[in-house]
Amino acid sequence: MFHGRDAHATRSFAGASPVIRKFILTGLTALAASGLRAAGPASLAVRANRSRIYLGESVQLQVVLEGSNDRSLEPAFPQLQGAGLQFLGSQDNSSRSVRIINGRMTQETFLGRVFIYQLTPKQAGRIAVGNVTLTLNGRTLTARGPVIEVTGVEQRDDLIVTIESSRQTALVDEPFTVTLRILIAFLPAPNEAIEPLLQQRPPHLQADFLNLKEVRGLKQPNLEARLNEMARQAGRAPVFTINNYQSQGFGGSLFDFGNPFEPRPLPFRLPVKRVTHEGKPFWEYGFTLDYTAQLEGDYTFGPVTLKGAIIKGADGRGNAIMDEVFTVGPAVTVRVVPPPETGRPDWFIGSVGRNLRATATLDTALCKVGDPLTLTLEITGDISIGNLRPPVLGLLPGMPDDFRLYSEPFATETLENGKRFKYRIRPLKSGTLEFPALPVAYYDTEQMEYVTVHTQPLPLQAQATTQIAAVSDDPLLEDTQALTAADRQPDGILLEPANNGTARGLQPTRQRLLNAVIWPPAGFLLVLALRGAWRRRHVWAAGRRQARALPHAHRGLRQAHRLAARDPVAAALQGAQAIRAYLGERLGVEAQGITAAELPARFRGMALPAAPLESLQAAFAELEQLPFHPQAATAERVAELLKRATDDLAQLDRALARAPRRPSADQALLLLLAAALAMPGAARAARMPDAFTWERANQAMAGARSPDEFLGAAKIYNDLIRDGARSGPLFYNLGTALLMAGDARNAEAALVRAERHLGATPEIRNNLRLAIAARTGQPDAPLPPSRVFLAWHYHFSFHLRLWLMLAGWALFWCGLTLRLLTPPPAGRLRTVSRRRAFANLLTGWGCALLLIYGGSVAFTALQEQHDNRFWHERVLTTAEALPPTMEAKP
Repeated sequence: MFHGRDAHATRSFAGASPVIRKFILTGLTALAASGLRAAGPASLAVRANRSRIYLGESVQLQVVLEGSNDRSLEPAFPQLQGAGLQFLGSQDNSSRSVRIINGRMTQETFLGRVFIYQLTPKQAGRIAVGNVTLTLNGRTLTARGPVIEVTGVEQRDDLIVTIESSRQTALVDEPFTVTLRILIAFLPAPNEAIEPLLQQRPPHLQADFLNLKEVRGLKQPNLEARLNEMARQAGRAPVFTINNYQSQGFGGSLFDFGNPFEPRPLPFRLPVKRVTHEGKPFWEYGFTLDYTAQLEGDYTFGPVTLKGAIIKGADGRGNAIMDEVFTVGPAVTVRVVPPPETGRPDWFIGSVGRNLRATATLDTALCKVGDPLTLTLEITGDISIGNLRPPVLGLLPGMPDDFRLYSEPFATETLENGKRFKYRIRPLKSGTLEFPALPVAYYDTEQMEYVTVHTQPLPLQAQATTQIAAVSDDPLLEDTQALTAADRQPDGILLEPANNGTARGLQPTRQRLLNAVIWPPAGFLLVLALRGAWRRRHVWAAGRRQARALPHAHRGLRQAHRLAARDPVAAALQGAQAIRAYLGERLGVEAQGITAAELPARFRGMALPAAPLESLQAAFAELEQLPFHPQAATAERVAELLKRATDDLAQLDRALARAPRRPSADQALLLLLAAALAMPGAARAARMPDAFTWERANQAMAGARSPDEFLGAAKIYNDLIRDGARSGPLFYNLGTALLMAGDARNAEAALVRAERHLGATPEIRNNLRLAIAARTGQPDAPLPPSRVFLAWHYHFSFHLRLWLMLAGWALFWCGLTLRLLTPPPAGRLRTVSRRRAFANLLTGWGCALLLIYGGSVAFTALQEQHDNRFWHERVLTTAEALPPTMEAKP
């Protein structure tokens, strides 16, 4: 089976003529027989997945053989001592590649196999694997094995730590579990019901697979949620600490008088139950984690170490006797392997699972010879997606010579339950053709065997087309000129009127453009408003206090007025205090200690009326002095002062309420952006051609044989443009029709407009180059240099450039929004935080995209506006002859 390195070769092989393909197949057969001799010299290598382990653990050895894939070979370990060795299996590691460049074919064959062993040391120390030998074709290959450091651990009967997996080998997308178990023996009677852990001195567990980090190729459980659940259940129960998980500030016991600001190990309450192990009762702590492998490879879990103190018993006074322990739970390795090699077909796509479905469709059932067609292959089912690779069309059995095949897909889309691949094919013959059924093989995990499903054959009607060929009087150059004519054949027309029939969801309609323009700054406005509200929370609180100031003062003055008849001195004191309280709440200052002499200074700059202010100052001053002159404090005088203070406060409060307020900078920016967003926007999507007229034009184009007939089809396309239709395929078909009619100048103009709408597709570039060659009389005329220097402008369609501009618009506002949420640089060094640097980066990228593609979109819009204005003045004709070296040929 050929692999991914053969893409170039496959395309050349599929596009060759039948005679050349037969020659190539003969050469392949001959090369295959000499593949082993063409390969490099055989070699052997040995590697281990771990170099340091604890006694009781195992390590995997991989013996890598290059030069043969014979599964019957057996490596030998003559120098290995002090360890057990178990053969786990082998895997074919071969690959082949074929390259066809300028008609010359070369084949590269690599043969290899990997033998996998499990090595289990029987003692601590250094375990040297020594030389590993293998006999191949009478020759002995030797490789030096690694040295494994084995650390001994004291084995205990009362403490056992293990890591167990539900399976040692698994297929891709096959679930498995990993269980951590800690067994601690019961305490002696009469303390059997007490767990042997002290909550104040929890033992510590260290295991890398319990860290919150992603492992490539492995679908992991929600470990964070599991740890949070065990942390919440800790309470006052016996617990463990795990890895370096810590809590910040005021954690732990209320009676722990350590530094409350230092991080503390976070306690975890592991699920516990009573079990019997080898006839003895134990407390079992542990939990199970669910995993699913998404890529092939070896996944190691562990080892886990337990270090700390456990309760060994109790003394005569009932105090716990602690025992310091250290033990290790051996690691386990789960090998995720490919399906078996036996019975594997060449069209195996790498996926495993159940109920695979394969569906193939063509984007049209009617075309012309040489038209690029899109073959869509959709593979779905209960299958693994990570290792699903696209079939290589040129290597599938039963592929006919009626099509030019581009073996690799030009687009791949991941679906919820599969993948969708899109290939490019071209019919090479006219008539009724049939694209054959495609075989797709996968490994069925229910039947435990390879299963092949087939797509449905696809019928296709291909009509003959007109070629543009070079003409020469020299008969010796006839064959060469025929090949040149094939290379210069214009690409066929497009059948879909929309700019991109497969991406209508990206059409820039009015509603989508308005959403893209409005929502980014609207989000910025929302964050700006929330930030302004947060910053003004104290102002609003002060405003509420100011609004309550006058009612509170009136209430206090009324109480003082009722008290004046019984105790004028106390009423004067209470009246003065009510005025102070008003001033404190209304002005936001400390009320205690305010005197009448301070009133002018307190109200300076507030543009208050002088009469009530002076009256209030005099009444306030007299109320302050009356307690020191009791003989002058009569009920009538105090009541008069209180009434005057009530009226003066009401007048001053109304004047303060009418004082103008200056809007803040945030409010001004908020109002400015809101006004900008409220401006009406205009966005008009391009109108699609009339379906009936479009089909009539396509039929006229398909049946055209002479320049006049091509000109007739071009005029139908041009009538659609005059009626206001605008789309890339319309301009492309018009340009192709004019090119076939001989009107190179107008063909070039139409193809340039098609390039604006569709971007620089291979079909447009090919036909545009032919139009320029016909206009200039230079058969090898290149495209203008601007297509290279401004590739970012010409390569992308107008719609894509418009969305890139809007993406820059969105990034710009996202960056500004993030800057609002990030404090500015502070301190003498003015260090910029990572979040603010990221915000600046977003803003910069947004500005760059906005400026670059905004200018590109504006330039295209101006060009289209100019062409729309003067397009009706163009005269379509066949009068313009082809270059001297070119002629129309039916």
